[in-house]
Amino acid sequence: MLTIRPVTPADAAQMGRVHVQVWRETYPGIVPQRVLDAMSEEQRAARWAQVLTEKKPDESFFAAFDGKALAGFCGGGPR
Repeated sequence: MLTIRPVTPADAAQMGRVHVQVWRETYPGIVPQRVLDAMSEEQRAARWAQVLTEKKPDESFFAAFDGKALAGFCGGGPR
């Protein structure tokens, strides 16, 4: 059963992992393979931590969790 809740900076490591995995599975042949190979879960996690720490009041980010594992996430706002 999935649980959906707002994400926090504490979720950034899992978000970095999922972000890289999804891009590598979705964009071969669209994004150059060298770009996909160079993606780093740690760098993406650091960026997500920054985004979530600095988020504006009118931005929202949510994630679906299967138990404790992040299954997917989304976000939105005026920009």
